[in-house]
Amino acid sequence: MLLNFNQKKIINLIKGPCLVLAGAGSGKTNVITNKINHLVKNHIYKKNKIVAITFTNKAANEMKNRLNSIIEISDSEKVIISTFHSLGLYIIKSELNYLDIKPNFSILDESDKFKLLKDLTSKSLNKDKNLLIELIKFISKCKNNLISYNNVKLINLSNSNVLFIKLYKIYDRYLKCSNILDFDDLIFLPTILFKKNKLIREKWRNNIDYLLIDEYQDTNSIQYEMIKMIINKQANFTFVGDDDQSIYSWRGARSQNFQILIKDFPQTKIIKMEQNYRSSKIILNAANILISNNHHIFSKKLFSNLDNGSKIRITISNNEELEASSIAKIITKNISKYQTNYRDYAILYRNNYQSKIIEKKLIEQNLPYQIYGNNSLFESSEIKDIISYMKLVNNFNDDVSFLRIINRPKRNIGMMTIKKLSDCARISNISLFKSSFHINFIKKNKKNILDYLNKFTFFINKVYLKFKDNPVFAFKYLIKKINYENWLKKNVKDMKKLNNIISNLCFFYKYVLDMLSGKFTNKPLNLDDVITNISLKDIKNENIKYSEKNNKVNLMTLHSSKGLEFPFVIISGLEEGILPHTNNYINNIEEERRLFYVGITRAQKKLFFTLSNQRFYRGININTQYSRFLFELPQSDLLWNNINLIKKQEKIKQDSSSYIFRLKKIIKNINN
Repeated sequence: MLLNFNQKKIINLIKGPCLVLAGAGSGKTNVITNKINHLVKNHIYKKNKIVAITFTNKAANEMKNRLNSIIEISDSEKVIISTFHSLGLYIIKSELNYLDIKPNFSILDESDKFKLLKDLTSKSLNKDKNLLIELIKFISKCKNNLISYNNVKLINLSNSNVLFIKLYKIYDRYLKCSNILDFDDLIFLPTILFKKNKLIREKWRNNIDYLLIDEYQDTNSIQYEMIKMIINKQANFTFVGDDDQSIYSWRGARSQNFQILIKDFPQTKIIKMEQNYRSSKIILNAANILISNNHHIFSKKLFSNLDNGSKIRITISNNEELEASSIAKIITKNISKYQTNYRDYAILYRNNYQSKIIEKKLIEQNLPYQIYGNNSLFESSEIKDIISYMKLVNNFNDDVSFLRIINRPKRNIGMMTIKKLSDCARISNISLFKSSFHINFIKKNKKNILDYLNKFTFFINKVYLKFKDNPVFAFKYLIKKINYENWLKKNVKDMKKLNNIISNLCFFYKYVLDMLSGKFTNKPLNLDDVITNISLKDIKNENIKYSEKNNKVNLMTLHSSKGLEFPFVIISGLEEGILPHTNNYINNIEEERRLFYVGITRAQKKLFFTLSNQRFYRGININTQYSRFLFELPQSDLLWNNINLIKKQEKIKQDSSSYIFRLKKIIKNINN
């Protein structure tokens, strides 16, 4: 892609702070990689002191691949391209002594975190799932605000929060004893270290000559704090983001970070990327007019040199069944008319539950599809078992992994034995693994129980020793000896499910062996590095299977669609309560509008909206109200499927305006 004037300006700005406001489809990844190329080829900064940070492994890999295509791989591999969490982990591993963390620590994923806290708080929270979820949010919020359990102020806290602080302390102490970190720690610990230790902070500032950040609008408060402390004295950085695509406030992202950046670095040069290379003019015009209803710190208006394109079609059905049928018809009609592929179509929705009825209709019409946003391959129960074996071999203090695999496959180790082991571990302040060798435990148990347990612990220790000598052989030995697949064959009766599990396991085995042998890296990785890579991966099942030959219609939430593009896009459920979502009517309506904006700007050639007059909800049919966002679009660019609905449209437009007016009045009264 040829660079336009502003893109060249960004690339050539090599000193001082730069904020790039990059609109949807404006080629931001291309600009970032070309800027790195410029810095490397012209020897402006040392290659290993150029750091680019993004949010997902997928985005980081895409950046690496693009960079490899324009400069020598030997040069590109020296540039640090990382996610926030990978960078945080790299800092932690480099500063273990200052953080009082032992080597070979484990990383707790979100599902294991939930299970661990459930076990630790079963008595305190009376197994109340809602309270448990609130506790998890509380702990995460504390860490993201740089608050450790011992410096949470107890003033003006409710009784539940006082309890939460105690549970936070129990949880944190458990992690320390087990030599485990959770995902929040990967940002929390480096940031705390930088705040407390000036020498370490200066060391890392000197390690980075130039810093680039992609998707800056997705940063939260602690991520901003971490990067602010590693920006060098010259403030040589380029941050690229789009405040109109800030859609993750529910996980802490702050669009205010744009304002904070300008306040902290007032000399920052702001450059806009407003030329869109993706969408037709009609699609882009709709996006511009919609988002103009939001409050803006920086003005920005996208433009395109592409064709006008087709008008946006709105299909209104009487119920959600007919709406789903209309979606299937849109796809079959356009495939026939334009001779397109199934993979050219994306069906987007606000909530996951909306996909069920759409799936049903696609199946009925024999249309192949794939759903994005399924659990990671590494979240499947069977693969987590194998990962837990690897984690325990690497870290004998990892009680979470120990408990997960002690009877997978079955080893005749009962709950009473595990309870005795836990009691010994607690009293002696050691791990469950080490407790199995403790004299107090040995004295209180029968020989057959000790034999069952020793067979397991000796096996783990044997694998550990083999990994020291030959990691590839050790992993093959581990898989062979646990005989996991035969155990599955005895316990999983559904052949289709069994074949799918074994297929995923085979993929995983190969994936691990490739890392241990160095197939995808400069050199073979050790067990600790492999576990780290797996812990930080965000690979999805459908992405593993994806290829150009995978010709299927794409189904996903609007959140999942960010960063993607498709020739044909269908956005379903354009109704009040769905889009915008009921929960966000008052406090977060602008984010809902940004979410719709993201959906619109995924489309390249044709865009469709669908909605229903009635929707089945909690056993009854309810009349719907059309989304207010439909009436914020340029009506001359819309084609409604029923001319008789125009009058109804005008009436609902008035109702919607009245509704918004009443909401604004309520908010005004609250503020006064």
